[in-house]
Amino acid sequence: FLIMDVANYKYPPVWVSSTLLYNAMATVDGCGIWDWPNGQLRLSEQLKRPQTRQEWIEAYRILKCQPQYRGFIVVSLKSIDK
Repeated sequence: FLIMDVANYKYPPVWVSSTLLYNAMATVDGCGIWDWPNGQLRLSEQLKRPQTRQEWIEAYRILKCQPQYRGFIVVSLKSIDK
């Protein structure tokens, strides 16, 4: 696959394998699905900017975080109707 950025003056085009591209896009967001906007309203000011691991864990619990894949990977087979 040829990857081209809109800022081609800054990032030149690069060829990557399908495996590398898939692995880059199929990462998991630890809080991809959450109770929005209600969860956000339940966070204290301290937990809106967690500093410790325990604060992160508590914020994830309050937000009801669920992991979800990042990126947009859609693979489909197109049939040609004749």
